Amino acid sequence: MNKNVFALLILLSFVHITSVFGQSLPDSLVSKKYVYCELSSVNKAFKSFIYVVADFGDNTNSSDNHIIKDEKTERNKEFNSMVDALNFMSDKGWEVVSVYTNVSSNNVNNITTSSSTYLLKKIKEAK
Repeated sequence: MNKNVFALLILLSFVHITSVFGQSLPDSLVSKKYVYCELSSVNKAFKSFIYVVADFGDNTNSSDNHIIKDEKTERNKEFNSMVDALNFMSDKGWEVVSVYTNVSSNNVNNITTSSSTYLLKKIKEAK
């Protein structure tokens, strides 16, 4: 009988411990919501910099409206490379989720080009 009582106490202790740990997770970690954006580069002919287009999923059709702007001058922000742009977005709280490459070819000139698109996310701010 003592063995049965001892086994029951161990079982109840285990159930109690697991329920305490299960409830100790903060609500902020459970209910995280993210916003996403896609980044792609726009190369200008004969320029040593690139512009970066950010697609946040809104309905604006013109890519000019999505070029990242300099916060001080409100002009199109010039980046040295996509790594420069990713570091800029990282400073704003964005994190890279995925990268995919688009490949296109021109059969007339036998030219193949590729570009990378970056999917980023950050925690959605509470309103």
